[in-house]
Formats: sequence, structure tokens, C-alpha cells
Amino acid sequence: MGVGSPYAGNSSDQMRNSIILTNDFTATVDHKIGLVSLKAVVGNSIYSNYYESSYDAANGGLVVPGLYNISNRIGEAAVSQSTQKRNSIGVFADFTVGYKDYAFIHFSGRNDWDSRLTKANRSFFYPAADASLILSQMFPSIIGNNVLSFLKVRGGWSQTGQISLGDWYGTLPQYYPAGGFPYGSTAGFSLSTTLSNPLIKPEKTNETELGVEMSFLKNKIHLETNVYQTKTLDQTIPAQISASTGYYSALINAGELDNKGLEVDLKFTPLLNLGQVTWNASVNYSYLESKVVSIFPGLDEIQIADASYVKVGQQFPAIKVSDVKRTPTGQIIVDPNTGQPVKDPALQQVGHGNPNHILGISTDLNYKGFRLSATAEYRGGNVIVNAVGNALDFTGVSEHSAQNGRQPFVIPNSVIQTSPGVYTPNTSVLIRDASRNFWVNSDYHNVQRTYTTSAAFWKLREVALSYDIPVKKLFGGNTIQDAQVALIGRNLIMLRPKSNVWTDPEFNTQAPTNNAVGYTTEDQTPPTRVYGFSVKLTF
Repeated sequence: MGVGSPYAGNSSDQMRNSIILTNDFTATVDHKIGLVSLKAVVGNSIYSNYYESSYDAANGGLVVPGLYNISNRIGEAAVSQSTQKRNSIGVFADFTVGYKDYAFIHFSGRNDWDSRLTKANRSFFYPAADASLILSQMFPSIIGNNVLSFLKVRGGWSQTGQISLGDWYGTLPQYYPAGGFPYGSTAGFSLSTTLSNPLIKPEKTNETELGVEMSFLKNKIHLETNVYQTKTLDQTIPAQISASTGYYSALINAGELDNKGLEVDLKFTPLLNLGQVTWNASVNYSYLESKVVSIFPGLDEIQIADASYVKVGQQFPAIKVSDVKRTPTGQIIVDPNTGQPVKDPALQQVGHGNPNHILGISTDLNYKGFRLSATAEYRGGNVIVNAVGNALDFTGVSEHSAQNGRQPFVIPNSVIQTSPGVYTPNTSVLIRDASRNFWVNSDYHNVQRTYTTSAAFWKLREVALSYDIPVKKLFGGNTIQDAQVALIGRNLIMLRPKSNVWTDPEFNTQAPTNNAVGYTTEDQTPPTRVYGFSVKLTF
């Protein structure tokens, strides 16, 4: 069996190894001097991660059929190896001073050192301070009724630092084996197309917060409200740059981001109490508006990924897409002869990728050891580009591409331009080839705006039914102290606007560490509905 007669097939081996070491040390002092309480916490934390992967493959065919061994190959083996190391050390201190258990002042500070940054920037410090007053304890007369049970006000300022570098060596030039090398005894390496930046600094976020906590009707109703403003500086952004530089992208510290928000949490404990039947419920709402204040001197817009942009004066991230030509009121302009729209050469901003509104509802009903709980959530105010729609229309498997029976049709809400700035409704000029040609080659199909929809949704996050078995009553409780069985369902229902016939708006093409959101393709895993059963025993 010679070298010239290989059998189809390939053999490969891959190994990944990750060793993570963590160490935390804290020392606490808690002391009271008369009416003053003192509490101090100091400590440090150490994190170390060593990751290694290796890969070898024989892709040219097998010499001996069925023998999957790298040495049983035709041609050169493909091999690669990657080793990454990351270390960080942090020290922190936390001090709280209280007076009469109703007035408190709190200070904290932390300094981190992280190997992902160069020596000049890897040390960063971030402090915080806040104060609170429990007015209902300070002035007991304000709760001398059956309405108000508790009242607390608080305010604070804090600074946090973080490193948003998914690539642990993003500050250093990186070289990779070039295609076709090694060629015999000649080695070849190519420089990464991402420009390294040794000047990358940690992101810093300054936050000011004010809050009020109130309880009513003997603590049966609890209301907590917070308003806050944060300013984030030196965000790490993967900016796309001209290929004429020899690179496609670069990591930069850029911009100032201003966040303003409101959080409201309302709890009913219980909402209903009928002896053996109790019903608890809670509602929480948050509003967030995130705007870009500045990016870089002389720069007011950069693309970070897909359709996501950083744009001064706009919410982050701004979603800009290709579109067909439209009137100032949004109507599609079509050719008076073919009924076809024409692509607009300029990208259009259609919204932003992060939700403004988040509403959560939780409830649980208890009766004689049975507990039925459910959690639902709404998110809205943002948009998403469903590129998966373009792929499904292209293959002709979507309902969207068959909405007119693939017969000639008039594009809804389209107009014909009769003179500059003058338009008449299109009621008769049909798309003649409304089958494969339209859903493959037309500008209407190939622009992103066609598949851009609201990203709003309602989700039934979880429903659980559990039962606490009375083991002590049934078995005496000598061995098993407690027992619980439960049925659990997650992601059971999702409601979306009629315009979004494509997929779950929470899905995204980018990694969780990437700031770019609002774009999804057919490469994402479809939403998963989960059913489960659990048994919990306590001995």
C-alpha cells in the first residue's frame, strides 16, 4: 500500500489545559465604643490563569484505512500550539463608622495589578464613599402610625476600574505562522492584523447614586428607589482602521460615556395571606440611557463591530445599516417602471443596541408545602439587525419570502418620485419577478434595513413547582431532615413584536466581553427551552 494511494479521511488530536489558582485573605475588626460602631476589613486577592492548547492534524488522506493516527498520513501534518498566562493581584480596605445604629459613613478602596497591561499602566486604584440615615429610627415619631414602617435615605460616590481585554496579549505585537510555512527548512511568520497598543489603560467609571427605602403597612410593602449617573472614561474599543496601514483594527482607549438611570423595586410580602395560603410578589423596573459624550480628538464616530457604532451624542451602541432610498417620512422610493427600490449609498442610523426599559415580575404562591413560583421579564427600546433573515430569504425557506405567494406585488408603503421632493403613492407598479430573483438580487433584499426590527420582548423566564415533603411527620426525621422535589421550566414563552419573525433578540454575534450588540446571524444557537426535575435532601 503505497504513498500514492491514500484513502479519504483525516485524523486530528486537540488538547486544552487550563489551570486557575485563586487566593483570598481578609481580616475583620468589629468594635463598638459607646454609641459609635467601627468595622474595618482589609485583605488581598490573587488570581492566576495558565492556559495551553495544542492541535495536530493529518488532512491529506490516510495511508492505512481506519487507522486514525497522525503518523498515518499523506503530506505534512498541520500543527499549532498556544500558551497564555495571566496574573493579577489586588489589595483592598473597607471602613464603616456608625452612630446609634441609624447613621453610617462608609469608605473603601482597592488597588489592582494586572499582567494584561504594560508595566507603566498595570497598577490602578479606585475608591468609594457613601452615607446613609435610617430616619425612621432617628425620628421614631414618623412611624407612629399603621402606614409608614421604615424610612431610609442614602447617597454615595464610587469609582471602579476594569480591564476589557479578551486578548491577554493585546498590548504586545503578535506573530503567527504564515500560510504555507514552514516551507522545508524556511520558517515564515506574519504580524497580526490587529494593531497592538502598549498604552492601553484600565477603564474607569465614576458613579453618583441617591436612594430611598420605604416600608409600609407593618413591612408588608417595601419600596426601594435609586437614581444614578455614571461617567465611564478610557473604554477599550476595537476600532476598525484603514487596511492601507497594514492592519484591519486597533485596540484604543477612547471616549467618555454618560449613563443616567432609574431603578424601582416594589415588593409585597405578602400580597395575600389567608392562613395556609400566602402569595408574595415583586415588581422591578429600570430605565437606562447611555450616551456617548466624546470619542477621540477629531473623531466623532467609529465602527466597533457589525452594525454597531460609537457616535458622539447618540446612545451606545448606535445601530447603522444599509437601506434603500426613502422619503423624509420613511416611505420607500421605487422605480416608476420596475417597482424596484434603489440602494441608498449612505448608511442610516435606525436606533441603538441596548434596551432602555427592563421590567421584571416575580411571584410565588405557597400552600401546605407546595410552592408555585414564576418570573417574567420585558426589555425594550432598542433594535436588532436580524441578518439571519437575509440568509433564510435567500434560500427561500422563510415565510417572509413567501408572503405574497411569490407572485407580482406592490411594495407596501412605496412611492414614486414625480419631481424633486414630490412623491405619489405607488398603487400599480408591480415587482414582476417576485420569486428567486427578487429575494436574491434585489436591493430590497440585500440592505440591512429590511431585516432590522424592534428588539423588544416579553419572556417567561422560569416557572417552578416544588413540594416540601414532611419527612419528620412521615419518617420521624432521624436520618433525613428535609426533602424537596421540584419541576422547573425555563424560557417557556417568548413574545415579540410582529415585525420580528426571526429569532431571540438577546442573541448576539459578539462575545460577552464585546460592547457591540444589536446584530445576529444564522451562526447563533437557537433559543433553548429547558425542562427539569430536582430532588433535594438534607441529612
